Amino acid sequence: MLTAWQTRLPLASARRFADWWAGELSDVLAARSPRQQPWRIMFLRRGKGCDVYVRTHQRIEHIGTPDTASDRLLAELTQRFGSRKASARPIVLRLQPSDVVETRINVPAAARDVMDPILRNQIERLAPWPVEKALFAYEVGEDVGEAGTLAVQLTITGHNVVEGLVAELDGLGYAPDIVDCGTGATSEPRINLLPRQSADADRPGRVVVSAVAVAVLLSLLAGAIGTIGLAWKGRQLDRLNTRLEQLHGQSKADGRADGYVRQQRHQALLTKEKRVQPAMTIMLEALSRALPDAAWLDRLQVSQGSVTFAGKAANAAALIGPIEASQHFTDVQFSAPTTRAEGEALESFTITAKIVTGKELH
Repeated sequence: MLTAWQTRLPLASARRFADWWAGELSDVLAARSPRQQPWRIMFLRRGKGCDVYVRTHQRIEHIGTPDTASDRLLAELTQRFGSRKASARPIVLRLQPSDVVETRINVPAAARDVMDPILRNQIERLAPWPVEKALFAYEVGEDVGEAGTLAVQLTITGHNVVEGLVAELDGLGYAPDIVDCGTGATSEPRINLLPRQSADADRPGRVVVSAVAVAVLLSLLAGAIGTIGLAWKGRQLDRLNTRLEQLHGQSKADGRADGYVRQQRHQALLTKEKRVQPAMTIMLEALSRALPDAAWLDRLQVSQGSVTFAGKAANAAALIGPIEASQHFTDVQFSAPTTRAEGEALESFTITAKIVTGKELH
């Protein structure tokens, strides 16, 4: 049995280390989120250069224009923030609205957890950049519409718009943590178009420190908890063995083993049924690929291995073939006649289909 002295020493060491590590990790994580703390430096794009703003507490000052010499600007920033670049963060690069494409689309509420692949699949239709050369960020509305959809505000720009500016600012020693868009310097960033690996590129030392800290902390906790847990598990195992012996003798005495067998069979059936249920992520991605760009969904419902979806399309009859050809759906058919309102170019449709389980995306 462990004594109080034996358990107190490793736990106290782990607690002190955890306090230090939590502070380090919180600083790193805070820098990754555009809403964690107010910006300190903002480069607001204007023409071929940037207006430069700095904020001290709640005061915002304009200290540079596109015509300001870089050595003069660096001297001003050094005077305000010193040689510690960390005190100048977060740094924001704010593009003009003309540098981005902003649009609002509706997606099924059931797709909240797979928003990235669904939006990525729509980028080439909504913006002039191919998906591999585009940067995007989005905000999801909290309210679910009557048709079971979410309103998503999507902002898209091209790598070529951002990369040159980021590289130039990085060369000055002030690489941005956040890239968003707007017309002024008074509002806080709400999105971040900058890929995470770029936003964190100037903080590798702190990330490594945090990673090492995690490993050491886990080792300390494993040693402290593992030692205590070993004794606890030993006592639990003894109690379980005693209980199993009692149950074994009881089952032989009164013939109740059949109930245990039935319970195991029932559990196996439930497990099997769960395995054959269709994967929501795969089904949504397959449906997104099968539908043409001219088709829009207003409602989507999944129940008992079947899916029902309704929306509008230029040619509703042409939807059945591609959906069946995806091999992820069978028995694809209209559950209601297609209609076209007077004066509208799109047909309204409602389609039902059975979901094929066990299929992977190709």
